Amino acid sequence: MLVSRAVLPCLLLLHPTSANLAPVSGTCTAQSCQSPHPFEGDVENMLQISSKKEANSIAGTVGLNTKTELEACQLPEFGQWCQVRPSVGSPYQMAVFAGKDIVSDSICESGKWEISEVQSYGAVGNALDVGGNMGYFTFMLANAGWNVQTFEPLPTNIALFNATMCANPQFGSRVTLHEHALGSHADTCMSYSDDSNQGDGIVRCGADQQKPIPAGYSKRGDFPVKRLDDMLADP
Repeated sequence: MLVSRAVLPCLLLLHPTSANLAPVSGTCTAQSCQSPHPFEGDVENMLQISSKKEANSIAGTVGLNTKTELEACQLPEFGQWCQVRPSVGSPYQMAVFAGKDIVSDSICESGKWEISEVQSYGAVGNALDVGGNMGYFTFMLANAGWNVQTFEPLPTNIALFNATMCANPQFGSRVTLHEHALGSHADTCMSYSDDSNQGDGIVRCGADQQKPIPAGYSKRGDFPVKRLDDMLADP
């Protein structure tokens, strides 16, 4: 997982007509995902695909995610429902942070974050979303028919992700969530973020975890790190 204050999406897309990984942004391989932003700590070779959140209040759309259906799903106390409105395809409800998060604010205000369609990525296929965050890119792809393997370690993001999965059972067969990070070696790391932008995590591993967290930032959780190559080799 690349450690940077600015988290960039770096989706690896496998198209059915090609065995090659096609990065949407950044320079991604099975070993690394490079970002132009500065890194912090000793995890510069860790894979990260950062995704983020979007939507527009619980009002919903006709025939989709009724209030009763949403109430049946466990929304974290720090979350809210907002509507994602793709420029192509059906809108859907997504669980996002109720405040102090740039991505969530964008989703709730505009119905999107950074992109509003994935058709430009090419033919529907398989994708790896590493550092999936709340799942914005994962669910955009799944909504368009992609199969997505998502890696996200932070408990708050996982809780929001699972709430969205509950509210959108149509994604169930297309999305698999792995509740850990990916890195160059197995490890246990921690994440902290700015109190005014809680979803923008900064990761520390090893001895760096003992350093004091800067004022105005809070720890968001500890999580395991695994190697993608080990996962692929595991039968």
